[in-house]
Parts: sequence; C-alpha cells; structure tokens
Amino acid sequence: KIIVSFKDGHLELWNINSAKLIHKFEKVKFDGLPVISMCAAPVVDIVAVGLIDGNVWLCDVKQDRKLFCLGHPKGTFPTSISFRSSEQNCSQIAVGLSDGQIALWN
Repeated sequence: KIIVSFKDGHLELWNINSAKLIHKFEKVKFDGLPVISMCAAPVVDIVAVGLIDGNVWLCDVKQDRKLFCLGHPKGTFPTSISFRSSEQNCSQIAVGLSDGQIALWN
C-alpha cells in the first residue's frame, strides 16, 4: 500500500499490487495546499504530511483525521521528514527545511 498526495492537497491510499484505489481521505484535506513531503511514523496508521505553508500535520490515516500540527518559520517549507524512536520509548521527528535548517520535535 502507498499513500499518494496530489497538488490540491488531497490524499489517497492505493494498493500497488492490484493498482486499485483503497481509500480516498475525506477529512484529511489541506485546503488546496500542495503536499511537499510525507513520512510514515513507527506507530501504525500515523503519517506526517509536510505542506508548502511550512506546517507538518500528523494524521491518523485509519480514522481519517488530523491529530496535530507542527509549525515552522515563515518562508520555509518541509523538504524531508523522518521519525526516530529511542529505547526509552521517546519518539522524535526531524524535519528538514527549505533553508537548510533541521527542526527536531519530541
């Protein structure tokens, strides 16, 4: 399975083996803002979605809902997103920004 993002900000879940649309997300929409980057979290059904406006939304794809938003400096946008989990069950998100900075979130 793969999540595909579109220029208008909507997301779809596709089965790449059968080339069939499994689900079109109705509640997780980004009001026409282009999706720049995405990354699956180590937690099942959670995806981080980076937008051209600089925000990164964490979304529950199983429940089709936005969980929360991570904001970044005005004029930057997320070019990459990565998750890290430690042995102490502490998760971190690293967001590479268009100006070369890396933002770390606990």
